[in-house]
Amino acid sequence: MGTQSGQVGFLPPEVARELYTALLQKLIEAHPVTEDDLKPLNLERAEVIKEKLLAAGLVHPERVTVLDPSAADEKSEETASFKFTLDVRR
Repeated sequence: MGTQSGQVGFLPPEVARELYTALLQKLIEAHPVTEDDLKPLNLERAEVIKEKLLAAGLVHPERVTVLDPSAADEKSEETASFKFTLDVRR
């Protein structure tokens, strides 16, 4: 069968949303993610930003330092946040 209006599947949008929300909650419960799990990802992200700045020739390599990520002040059960600071020195 084909789809109408670019929609995929056979569920009405409100039912699909409820199903998605329930499945997401089950996934979160089955595989919790901690701040310690996210630190390597944040460090990797910082390294990529550093490499992009250096590759573009925007800053001298001696002026770029990546520090360990730190948790943001705001805490949430639904998200994990880390501080991102970019200092530019002349």
